[in-house]
Amino acid sequence: MTSPPTDTGGGAVESDADLSFDFGYAAPDAPPAPTDDDDPLLAGLTEPQREAVTHTEGPVIVVAGPGSGKTRVLTRRVAWLVAREGVAPWRILAITFTNKAADEMRERIAALLGDRDPTRGHSAAGVLVATFHSFCARMLRRYGPPERTPEFTIYDADDQKACMKRVIRARQLDPAQWKPRSVLGAISAAKNAMIDPEQFRSEAIGWRDRQIAELYAGYEEALRDYNALDFDDLLLYFVRLLESRPEVLAELRDRFRYVLVDEYQDTNRPQYRIANLLAGENGNLFVVGDPDQSIYRWRGADLRNILEFERDHPAAREIRLERNYRSSQAILRAAQHLIEHNEQRRPKTLHTENPPGEPLRWLRFRTDEEEAEAIAQEIEQRIEAGTRPSEIAVFYRANALSRRFEEALRKRWIRHVVIGSVPFWQRREVKDVLAFLRLLVNPDDTQALRRVFALTEGVGPATVRRLEELAASAGRSLLAVLLDPDAAARLRGRQRRAIAALRELFETLRALPPAPVRPVLETVLERTGYLEQLRGSDDPQEQARADNVAALLDGAAEFDEREPEGGIRGFLDRAALLSGTDEQAGDEEAVRLMTLHAAKGLEFDEVYIVGFDQRLLPLERDETGCDLEEERRLLYVGITRARHRVTLTSSLLRRTWGQERAAQPSRFLRELPDDVLERAGGAHAAVRGRCAPLTASPQEHDRWDGIDEPPEPPAARRRTRPNAGPVPNRARARLQALLAETRARTATAAEPAVGERVRHPVFGDGQVLRLQGSGPGRRAVIEFDRRGTKTLLLQYARLERLGS
Repeated sequence: MTSPPTDTGGGAVESDADLSFDFGYAAPDAPPAPTDDDDPLLAGLTEPQREAVTHTEGPVIVVAGPGSGKTRVLTRRVAWLVAREGVAPWRILAITFTNKAADEMRERIAALLGDRDPTRGHSAAGVLVATFHSFCARMLRRYGPPERTPEFTIYDADDQKACMKRVIRARQLDPAQWKPRSVLGAISAAKNAMIDPEQFRSEAIGWRDRQIAELYAGYEEALRDYNALDFDDLLLYFVRLLESRPEVLAELRDRFRYVLVDEYQDTNRPQYRIANLLAGENGNLFVVGDPDQSIYRWRGADLRNILEFERDHPAAREIRLERNYRSSQAILRAAQHLIEHNEQRRPKTLHTENPPGEPLRWLRFRTDEEEAEAIAQEIEQRIEAGTRPSEIAVFYRANALSRRFEEALRKRWIRHVVIGSVPFWQRREVKDVLAFLRLLVNPDDTQALRRVFALTEGVGPATVRRLEELAASAGRSLLAVLLDPDAAARLRGRQRRAIAALRELFETLRALPPAPVRPVLETVLERTGYLEQLRGSDDPQEQARADNVAALLDGAAEFDEREPEGGIRGFLDRAALLSGTDEQAGDEEAVRLMTLHAAKGLEFDEVYIVGFDQRLLPLERDETGCDLEEERRLLYVGITRARHRVTLTSSLLRRTWGQERAAQPSRFLRELPDDVLERAGGAHAAVRGRCAPLTASPQEHDRWDGIDEPPEPPAARRRTRPNAGPVPNRARARLQALLAETRARTATAAEPAVGERVRHPVFGDGQVLRLQGSGPGRRAVIEFDRRGTKTLLLQYARLERLGS
C-alpha cells in the first residue's frame, strides 16, 4: 500500500511522485463513535457549533460572527470526518487566506487526531491545508499552467513594478504620468474580475483606459517571455486549467471529496470559481464567513459570493455562530448596533456570556498632536499597571496617521511595532540573494538576472544593453547568452571578465544538488562576497542588512530540516507566498500599530481607534452607497478586536498637507448607542486634562451632519496667537456673512452634470465621472483625456462646460 501524498510547507512540490494521488487507498473503518454527550470532538461546543461539525454531507454555509470559535469548528469538522466518518484524510481540502491561519489549522488538526508533527504541508494526518495561492501554485506545478512551463517564477510586488516600468518605457509613455503601481492596480482589478486584455480593450472608455489596455497586453506579453506569473495569475491560470482540461477537474474532484473554505466573504471571482468547480453543484462544499467582516472589496473581494450562496447551492444548510467568546457585552452591543445600519448582510445577533465590561470611550482633543501625546501617556500608565504591551493596539484608517503615534511612543521609550512595514522577504538584501536561486530554477527569469547584473561590478547598463542585443539577434534568453563563452567574447575587456566570473559562478551553482538549500546560498555568498561586504561596512543599516542575510541562511536551514526534499523551488515558493501580516504579528512584547485592514483576525485586551473623524473614517472617497457600508464594516472589525476596552479618539484640528484644518467627529459616532458610550467624561486621568470640552448629547452632533465645518468652538478652547484676545464679535459676524455668501453663491452656481464634457485651463478636456460633497467642499471627479483622473473643488476649478 502506498503512502498518502504529502505537501511542502509553502505549497511547492518537487516531483510527480510527491503529487501522485493514491485513489486505491482504502481508509480504515471508522471506530465506533462515542455518544455525543461524551465525544471529545464535541466537548465544549454549542449546539450550532455541533451541527456545523457533524453535518457532513451537502453544501453548508456557516455565518460566523467575530470571536465565535470558527477555527474550532473548522478543525473539529476535519477531525470528525476522519475519526468518526472514516473519510481518508487526503480527500479533504481546507483553504484559508493566510499562511498563519493555515499553520494554526494544521497544528490543531494534528493535535485532535493525535499526530504531533504538523510541520508538513499536509498535516501529518494527511489533510491538505493551504492558502488559495499556495494550493493553486502547487496544482499549476503539477499539471502545468497554460502558456507557461511548470518552472515558472512567481512575481511579487517589486518584480511586477520593475516589469511594468519597462513596459511603460517601451511604449514611450511618461513614467511621471503612468505610475506602475497605479497601472498594476487597474490590471489586478481586471484579473480579479477575470477580464483579459482583449476584453479590457473592448470595454475601454476614454483615452486613459485604452492606454491601460495596451499596457495590460504588454505586461502579459512580458510575463509570458519571462515564464512568470504574478499572484493574481496563480488563481486565474488555475481556473483556466480547470475549465480547459476536464480530465484534471475530474481527477481533483475525485481526490478532494470534502472542500472547506475559511473567510468566504473575502473571496474574489477566481477564488469563488475554484471553490465551486472543485465541489461541483451537489458537492460537499463547507464555507465559513461573515458578510459583516467583508472589508477587502478594494482587493477584489465580492460580497455577493457569501450573500448569494444559496443561489448556487439551493440545498445548502445555513448555520449561525452568534455566541462571542472574546469581547465584553458592552463592546458587542456597540458593534451590533453599528452594523445593523448596513443593508447588505445576513442577519445575526451577537451575544456573549462574558461580563458586561466597560463602556466604549470617545475622547476628543484640541489637536492631533495632543491626541497622540495623551494616548501614549495613557498607554504608558496601562503598562505600568500591568497590561502587557502586546495586548494594546492602536488602529487607524490610513497609514499616514501612524507617524504622530510612533513619535509619541518613542518619546516615552515605549516599545512598539508598526504592522505593515517592509516584510522580511521583501527586503532588498534578501531579494538580492534569492535572485541567484531564481535563475537556477527558471533560466528565463530576466527580472532576477537584471538584479544579479546590478550587483556585479563591471556590469553596467551598457553591458546589459549589449547582452540584450546579442540575445535578441540570436533569439535566445539573456541567461543563455551569459553562459555562452563565444557570445561573451564579443564584449570588451572589463565587461568580458565580469561576465566570465558570473558564468563561472552559475556553472558552479548548477552543479550543486537542489537540496539542501543552505549550501547553495552559502556558495552564492562566498563567491560574490555579498555578506562580507555588508559586514565590513560601518553603516548601521548595512549591519542590519547583514543580519537579515544571516536570518535568510537560518530560514533555509529550517526549511531543509522541515522539508528535506523541498529543494530550491520549494524554498522560493515558500518565500514568494509568505505575506507581510504572516511575518509581522509575532510574539514581541510591543504595542501594535496598524491599519484597520491589518487588524483583521487579531485580538487584544485594549484597542484605540484613532483619527475617528469625518473624512478619515469613513474615508473621504468612500462616503456613498456600498462604500459607506464597507467603511462601517471596517469600524465593526476594529471594535470587535477588543476583549475589554475600546477607545475612539478625534481632534478639533488635524494637520494634513502642511495645514491645520478643522475636523468633525465621524458620522459613525451617532450610530453607537449612548448606554455603552462615554464621551470624554470617562477619560483616564492621563488624558482627561487634554480633552476638549464635549457635549454628552448626540443632538449637538446631529447639527453637524452635512456641514463642512464644525461649529465655532467656545472662546475658552479657541487657538489664538500668544496674548491675543478672542476675535471681536463684529469681525466674526463679517466672517460668517462672507461664508454664508460663498455658500449661497456656490449652491446657486451652475455646475456640470455627471457625464458632461468640460474643459480646464491646465488639464484640458475631460468628462465628469461623479460629484461629491456639498457647499464650499463640493468636488468633481473628472477623467481628463490626457492627464488622467483629477478631483477638483468646483468653486476654484474654472471649468468650461462643453455639453454631453
